[in-house]
Amino acid sequence: MAENLSLAADCAASLLMFATFIFLVAGTVVLYSAWRALRSARKALPQYLEMAGESVQRVSSEAQRSTDALIRPQIAVASTWAGIRAGATSLIGRGRGGTGSSGEPKRSTDESP
Repeated sequence: MAENLSLAADCAASLLMFATFIFLVAGTVVLYSAWRALRSARKALPQYLEMAGESVQRVSSEAQRSTDALIRPQIAVASTWAGIRAGATSLIGRGRGGTGSSGEPKRSTDESP
């Protein structure tokens, strides 16, 4: 009876060791495959980064072009009106006897009574 029990324990231990070995081999294969995939991705990365950089540059230049096309006319109109206003203020301001650019009288910086 003791021999049968010992033989059964040896068989169970052998099966457990075999299962452990199979899991170890499967784990090694998975890790090796992951390592190879990462290595190939690392080699291909510069090519993809270059393509992505070109795409970003193209989108950025298009956005800059459309922004310029929308904003430049507004800047031109605003600067024209600012020039007209400054010119008118300087002409009208001289006739009022000392008004500032906002049309309010200039305040004296001298604090003496």
